[in-house]
Amino acid sequence: MWQEEAFKVSRAADQLVNSQTDNECRRTTLPYGDSTIRSIQIDMIAFDEADQTIRAYEVKRGNGQFDAGKIRSIRRDLLCAQVLLRSYGEVFKYTPVAAESKIIFYYGIRSIPKPWSLVKNELDDHFGFPITPKVEQANDYFRAKLHELLQAA
Repeated sequence: MWQEEAFKVSRAADQLVNSQTDNECRRTTLPYGDSTIRSIQIDMIAFDEADQTIRAYEVKRGNGQFDAGKIRSIRRDLLCAQVLLRSYGEVFKYTPVAAESKIIFYYGIRSIPKPWSLVKNELDDHFGFPITPKVEQANDYFRAKLHELLQAA
């Protein structure tokens, strides 16, 4: 698992996601790195050797309520990652047979529908092991540190 701070989005990917349906984007693969016009940050990328699938995740830590413009922007970036992800994996010497791009709304409601999104209570099943206890453990740690800072102020 790794983070990609500058995932390259091509002009072709940007145009495709504006003209195709979500299902068409799910089935389309475009070459990664061609004619880059912008980049997006991807919070987590993982290659699962068991099923040869590369997956990209954006994590939203808010309550999931966004205005229409922000939802369009999130969807556009998600679909751009989807159409480029398989080729991205191949550039980095992985051999994905499939690609999935998802957004995780950890604390809130879905602003992007299934199958493109996950919520907190779906994570353990999705990843196949208990993720949420580790996230909550980290949250508890940082919550305690924040309270210490506030009490000292």
